[in-house]
Formats: sequence, C-alpha cells, structure tokens
Amino acid sequence: MSFKVGEIVADYEITGVLGTGGMSTVYQVRHLISDRIEAMKVLLPNLEENPDLAERFVREIRLLASLSHPGIAMLHTAIRERNQLLMVMELVLGDTVETLLRRRGIELSSALNVTIQILDALAYAHNRGVIHRDIKPSNIMLAPSGQAKLLDFGIARPVADIQLTQKGATLGSYHYMSPEQIRGLPVDRRTDLYSLGVTLYEMVTGTRPFTGSDPYTIMRSQVEQAPPPPESINGRIPPELSGALRHVLMKDPAKRFQTAGEFSESLNAIRVPAGAGPESASYNRAPQTPTPSRSVLLRPAATAFDPAALERLTLALAEHIGPIAGVLVLRAAKTATSWDNLCQALAGELPERERGGFLSSCHG
Repeated sequence: MSFKVGEIVADYEITGVLGTGGMSTVYQVRHLISDRIEAMKVLLPNLEENPDLAERFVREIRLLASLSHPGIAMLHTAIRERNQLLMVMELVLGDTVETLLRRRGIELSSALNVTIQILDALAYAHNRGVIHRDIKPSNIMLAPSGQAKLLDFGIARPVADIQLTQKGATLGSYHYMSPEQIRGLPVDRRTDLYSLGVTLYEMVTGTRPFTGSDPYTIMRSQVEQAPPPPESINGRIPPELSGALRHVLMKDPAKRFQTAGEFSESLNAIRVPAGAGPESASYNRAPQTPTPSRSVLLRPAATAFDPAALERLTLALAEHIGPIAGVLVLRAAKTATSWDNLCQALAGELPERERGGFLSSCHG
C-alpha cells in the first residue's frame, strides 16, 4: 500500500515521502488536530499476505514503545489502517552519517562525538535487554543541533526473545555485520559494538574496512580477514583511536569491548590533533557507490560442480548454519572428488543430529 501527498490517513495528512526501503515506506505527515509534523512508517505488504513480516513490525512497535532516550527516535503511537500497521514517530531532521560521508566526509572530532552519543543510546537499550542488530551509517541521523539519533529498530529484538529467530536467517547489511551474524550464531550486545566500530572506521578513514566486488567476498572477509590498519589510510588518526578500532573489530566477541560503556570510555580518552578535518584528512576522496542493504546467501564461485547444484546445496546448508554456508561450500568444492564426497565433507560441519536431514536434502 502506498499513500499520495495530500491524502488523509486516520488523523494525519500525508505531506511528503521521506524514504522507501525493502520493508516499509516512511512519510512526513501532519497531525490534523495538534498540527505537529511527524514521521509515519508504513509496512509495505498487506498483513494477511506476510504474517511473519507483520509480527516483526509489531515487535518493533512494542520495542520502541518501551524505549525513551534522546539518542533514539521516539515512537508516538501506532495505528491499524486498511489492514496495515502504521507507526507514527518523532520526525528527525538532519542528515544521516551515510549522506555526510558521501557529501564531504566527517571530521575526526565529529566522528568521535557521534559515536559516543550512539554508544550512550546503545548502553540504554542494552541495559533493557534490547540489541539493535543493524547499526550502519544510514541508521544514524545527525540533527542540526548536533544530537545523534539511532534509527530503525526494525530487526532489533529483546535478548530473551528467541521465538522469531529462524535457522539460516541473517539480517542486517553485510558490510556492517559481525562475524557471528554472518555465521548464523547467537548475537548479543557485542554485535552492536562491532557494527558501530565498522561505522566509526568508515567515518575516520572514508572507506569500509571490508570491501569486495560481491557479497560473498565481503562476508568472507568479515569472517576471515583483519581490516587494514586505519592509520595506513588516514595518517592523522591517533594511535589510541587505531587501537580502539582494532579492539572492537576483533573476530572473537570475547576479545572486543564487552559493553558500550567500555568502548565509550576508550573514545572519551582520545585527543584529536588540530587540523584533522575532512579538507586535510588523507581519506577525502570520491564517494563510494552505496551498496543495497539486504540479507543475502552466499553464492559459490564456479567450480567443477554444476553451479546450480552448488547453489541448491548452499541453500540446504544455510538452513542449518546461515550464510556462512557459501564459504564452506566453496572451500569444500575445491577439494571434493565427487558429489557424495562433497556432501559428506559439509555434513561434518554440522552437529551429528542434523547430518541425516542435511544429507537427505543433499541427495534429494
């Protein structure tokens, strides 16, 4: 469902379109009684056509209703209209970090300030058992006042809520996913810290720490490779900041900062050298082409096996272990001597109780 500018929905007048994503469209609206300008988020599919997506949207509404923090966009109310769910939220004016990076870059001091503000919002959410799971530059808004706001809790969930976690489902944007998200493992607050670390790395260097020509390459790098030292890209980065970024981007969550407070404390202690703005920073360069935000399964590269068969095999394995399946299929296909040998090798990556089901689908 889409609305037109000038249309009246419940007690709101549609005054503009703010953006459209894979799950929803966000409109600027005016409340006809209070005259307040707000944002209205509308889930795209009809509720009856996609009950899982609707359940996720309801969870976002209830989750946001429980949060009240200056660094988190506030939910005003929720409405059912024409079998759609509508969220009426605080209208946050300003630019996203993604927009600022493409337009002119961000000064080191501003990057640190924005990150510290978002860490304060995360500390608040984490202390209430809520993990965001999709932190990235497009989900951080910087208002003209200098207030940073964390947007889009669309895939956030309470830590204790496991009902909506599906095997093989990985959400978020692959440039900013933590290794445990890519591998389909349980996530906690340290996943948010990793994703914010990737975002900070991009803010201070002008480039993402893990790049590639396709999702497979990027996600494999997230799991297996260390990022380039940030000071090798921007020589004005203080050693303390470089060390903090290395710490928060460790592959093993146990080796990262354990809380938002720890990460924030390390950043608060950093002193930025004078003249480290975007005009003088070595990272100022042509903007990167934005990559669509989406959930992906990895597609193996060409091998001696039929590519279509390998893709089906990847999907079958991903039902058990998530998108890391693509990495494992490609690796095993390079050395397997037969299809049966390949399936047996991949089955060895699974718990014993799941191997039979996987092998049945492998030969089905």
